[in-house]
Amino acid sequence: MITDEDHADALANGIVPNVIQRDGCCTEQIQFDYNEATITDEQKSSTNPEDLKACLEAAVIPEAYKDFLTDAQIVEVKEYTSDVAESAVLKMTPEQMRAKALEGYFVRDAERNLVYCPQGEILRQKSIKRNGLIRYCNKLACKKCKCKCTIQKFKEADFNKDTLIKATEAKRKQLKEENKDKPKPPRMKVVKKVVRYVLHLDQNKMDNRKCLSEHPFGTMKRALGQYYFLLKGKLKVTAEMGLFCLSYNLRRAISLKGVPALIASLG
Repeated sequence: MITDEDHADALANGIVPNVIQRDGCCTEQIQFDYNEATITDEQKSSTNPEDLKACLEAAVIPEAYKDFLTDAQIVEVKEYTSDVAESAVLKMTPEQMRAKALEGYFVRDAERNLVYCPQGEILRQKSIKRNGLIRYCNKLACKKCKCKCTIQKFKEADFNKDTLIKATEAKRKQLKEENKDKPKPPRMKVVKKVVRYVLHLDQNKMDNRKCLSEHPFGTMKRALGQYYFLLKGKLKVTAEMGLFCLSYNLRRAISLKGVPALIASLG
């Protein structure tokens, strides 16, 4: 699923991301960090990615985007620094993550896309919810486990893409009891300026894109028989999907060029 950050990156690189949204909406709010700068007419009319990014960060709509972007606003937003434990998880090895989880935490290995539970078991991604949370679970492990680690009805651990560690309910109560007489450390608050735009997507182009995607996926599923993945895990599935696409591209090249021409081009 494409995110607001993906939309912003595309616009900064000179691409209008007319991608179908999950909710079917044709407008999207885009945000850039504000960078006060003087924009020349040459920069405003340029299609160079560097000039486009400079204009967007300075709250100036480039000429190339005048039909797509509106309502440029400079606003102040407040951000709080994340827990120190979050950055510490990035430096941990899998063995250290498992050991930390045994202390009463759900620890997420973002690189391998799995979660270690407080009993040392591995929870794997099952789905992404409508609110963007990633759902991790292991029904077999939870069925045998006598500990009530989660308060969710379906025995799952939900993480957003930036969260790496979460304490269980029991661990939170324990920490609260241990620290009740200690002053709560203040969280550092950061105030920064951002530029917000409203991006108007082209409905006709999105409808055409739906039609274009039918041919490759239909060919891979029906002609090549690739109805499902044989492997598990993000890295393995990515490699398997790459082989599907390679076989489709070869089949397409043979249909367009023919076998002799394809062999000649390889030589």
